[in-house]
Amino acid sequence: MKVIRIVAVTFLGLLVIWGVALGAWVATLATLGLIGMVLWPPERAVRIGLGLAFVVITVGAVETLWCIDQIGAKAREGDLSLRDKVAVYGFNVVFAAAAIPAGFKEFGYETFALGIPWSNAGECPHDRRQAYGSALRVRDGAVPRLRRWSSAMPQRSPRIRARLAEWARTLPKPVAGRVERFGPWDVPMWSWRSYIALEAANRVPVALNSPRTRLSADAKVIDGRWRIEARVDMPVSYPEGSTLQIGPFGLEEGMFHDAQPLLVPYCLEYHWTVWADDPRLYTIEPVRGPFESLSTALLRSLGAHYR
Repeated sequence: MKVIRIVAVTFLGLLVIWGVALGAWVATLATLGLIGMVLWPPERAVRIGLGLAFVVITVGAVETLWCIDQIGAKAREGDLSLRDKVAVYGFNVVFAAAAIPAGFKEFGYETFALGIPWSNAGECPHDRRQAYGSALRVRDGAVPRLRRWSSAMPQRSPRIRARLAEWARTLPKPVAGRVERFGPWDVPMWSWRSYIALEAANRVPVALNSPRTRLSADAKVIDGRWRIEARVDMPVSYPEGSTLQIGPFGLEEGMFHDAQPLLVPYCLEYHWTVWADDPRLYTIEPVRGPFESLSTALLRSLGAHYR
């Protein structure tokens, strides 16, 4: 129980710091009260905690969204102070954390990684930086980092799967030791409507919709069968100006772009393997998860769109 309280107080303390930077004073005071709730005896904490939770969920949440909207307006003018940038960094973490239970875990991981300036995969290769061009925006001449993640998530999309199936159909009779290479193929961007299309695999466009997303593959003969080693590489960065409108609130993504070097763009590679004769490779239906469908329905009901 003592360890739980230490973790809770530490986490809530970070929320206080973020609330001060954001200027969300009601949320900050409510969070301070929640810290007290953790420290107080359980019988007293329950009564007070319920009231404070109501404040955080209602008044605090609305005030936080209002503050974010105000900072977004300043970002459009290119006028973010250090305090504003710290607030944006905190929201980036919250944004990432909210995406994971909503069914978009890869997007959440990508977003969170923007706040980590190092990686264990070294620097982004020069040829990729050249291919990405202005899509990879890093200030002060810094060399962006490379991250490699093992995940077959891109294959959930019929668009990606269809191209892999097309390559698989061109493979000759398997001969031991033979290797065939395909790509890179520039994956066409998804429209913003793909994010709220209930019939689509929204998890893929949300995670991969970059101006320079590319698909490549190496096919190798293993035990008399073709095994395709697929890769999707892309730059991960926030656009200079793009507003996500959710109901009455607008999220200006330009404020994330202007938060460098606190949020650092990087190169990302997803890699996975699939057998060329796997029947799942030739299906045309998207692959969706339950939480992805629920959160998509919610965004759709709120009229979420980019402007």
